[in-house]
Amino acid sequence: MPAVAALHVAEDLDGRVIKPVVGTVQEIGIPLRLGTNADLRKAVSMAIDRKTITREVFRGSRVPADSFVPPTAEGAKSGACGAFCRYDPALARKYLARAKAKGLRTPASIPLYYNADGVGYEEWVKAIAASVGTVFKGEVTVVPKTVKTFDEFQRATYRGTLKGMFRMGWQLDFPHIQNALGTFASGDGFNFGLYRNPRFDALLRAADREVSRAKAIGLYRGAEAMLVRDMPAIPLWFYRDTSGYSRRIAAPRLTPFGWLDPVSLRPA
Repeated sequence: MPAVAALHVAEDLDGRVIKPVVGTVQEIGIPLRLGTNADLRKAVSMAIDRKTITREVFRGSRVPADSFVPPTAEGAKSGACGAFCRYDPALARKYLARAKAKGLRTPASIPLYYNADGVGYEEWVKAIAASVGTVFKGEVTVVPKTVKTFDEFQRATYRGTLKGMFRMGWQLDFPHIQNALGTFASGDGFNFGLYRNPRFDALLRAADREVSRAKAIGLYRGAEAMLVRDMPAIPLWFYRDTSGYSRRIAAPRLTPFGWLDPVSLRPA
């Protein structure tokens, strides 16, 4: 539902609402041919005020992302993205200056594409553009760009024909860190930014083969650290699920996928 529609749910249901974080992450995809300098990508990420946007645009139905992996996944590490997923205007400007010192020619504007038929996309894309513009004072600007339909947008992302950044996201197929990181592997069908890092790929393969659960998680977290270093995408926020329940039952729980957990059902 639109975020605004959930504003009075708790009041209408006398507080019988649960709002857990679920296994979906919203991100900005960045084709590496566009942002060839990792410092630029990190600068843009730190110029996004996630807390304000999730509060004012989503009214609490989103939680600022601090990693590439939703917290419901086994192996997820809180804060894995470190400073690069926190709003820090001064550090963002410092990283932009670093990128320019390395020879980056600052783009006059960076498009951020989204499908016009998506509910609520326009508001948060414009909020990101405003946040980045304010931090960099026009030195780097993000310009919202629309593609008419989701079908057209999806075809363009698959073909790699969008001339700028684009909205993207991932909903876990299974609640494990591998499922979130695997979309950045070379040749993966959902690697829309065409990220290529042989060391990242090798670490994922080693983690996939590891029989020790603890050792495998350690390898996957090492792979995520590489993503943080290279920043092939910008994590924005994790989704919350808003669900209400009857007076006849005690507070139920949801599964990592946001479904009702029948084992949790108890009469009130």
